[in-house]
Amino acid sequence: MLLVLLAAAVLALTPLPSFVSPDLPPPDADDAAPELPPPPPPRHQEDLVLGAGPLPPQSVVDPEAVLRRLDFLASPLEGARISMPDSHLPGAPREYRQGWHQGIDYYAGHSGIPIVWGQTPVLAAGPGEVVRADLDFVELTVAEREALLAECVRLQTTPASALDRLHGRQVWIMHPGGVLTRYSHLAGLAEGLREGQTVERGQLLGWVGNSGTAAAARGSREGAHLHFEIHLDGAPFWVGLSLDDLRTVLRELLDP
Repeated sequence: MLLVLLAAAVLALTPLPSFVSPDLPPPDADDAAPELPPPPPPRHQEDLVLGAGPLPPQSVVDPEAVLRRLDFLASPLEGARISMPDSHLPGAPREYRQGWHQGIDYYAGHSGIPIVWGQTPVLAAGPGEVVRADLDFVELTVAEREALLAECVRLQTTPASALDRLHGRQVWIMHPGGVLTRYSHLAGLAEGLREGQTVERGQLLGWVGNSGTAAAARGSREGAHLHFEIHLDGAPFWVGLSLDDLRTVLRELLDP
């Protein structure tokens, strides 16, 4: 009996071995803070606009301040109203090229005036200097355009070089006060228009067309429209405006 009691006492004083099941997490694992991925690097303004990331926060720009900077501009199409479908306005997604719409589209049936390929005049929105005039423009072939779009899908963004070609024949005007306007998809340019030339508001630049589009690549004149952009201090003027504020600015600025 004494031997049994002694054996029991020895067992009680001997520490038991520690076993951890390989199927269970180590002790306190649930209490450890999860490792978070590093924050993404800040994106350049152009990347945001071209579609390399989400659009920046809206309603962080004062629309009245924007209007004051741009109030010398007028519509590039005489008598035209701003086309108000979301898809015709800046910031609308362009999934086919993995990017965003940068300008204002003027289409027949939405702008209150006839818009006809090669016949509807495109006018300078304000006084300034012509800094680009595509006199030697060559239309994309169907294969070239499809290759550009395939590259956009592969990269999940619209490279600036691809976007430039998709805008077709263009004229750009640099205005006072850091304002740049761009006129895209033109059918042709006004005779004598050259880079370095000074133009006045309302001066003829060219005619509405569809250059750079899928229809133009097929040799069709369908889908004629003007794509018109306004840039302020090197960035699209609309970045930071809410959609409601954007519509207000465009109506007050460009509607007849």
